[in-house]
Amino acid sequence: MKLELDNEMMKGLVSEALLRSLDEGQRNTLIKGAIEHLLAPQNGDFHRKGTSPMESAFRYACENAARTIINEEMTKDETFKTKIRELFSAALIRVMETDREQSIGKLAAAITDALVRRRD
Repeated sequence: MKLELDNEMMKGLVSEALLRSLDEGQRNTLIKGAIEHLLAPQNGDFHRKGTSPMESAFRYACENAARTIINEEMTKDETFKTKIRELFSAALIRVMETDREQSIGKLAAAITDALVRRRD
């Protein structure tokens, strides 16, 4: 007999085994540490500087919801789509013509930053 476990099942089994092996005090310490981690500011690649994993997850959920709503509006409402296009067109004109030197400086800084991070 061959037993196959996917990644999620394996995580669940390991988590359950870990929790069963701990006494109440150890479980409380583990839970407290997990909560502190979720609320503590992080500086890793997946977090904006100084945000906690909880804040990052909330921001991601809000951005995802906003994308969904905008996609729905873009597919069903031509007036909305037209207004959004007009806004983007005006913004692009400002970037390319009105604030050209400032835009070039910001673009150069972003490229430099990306190159420096890539070497790290």
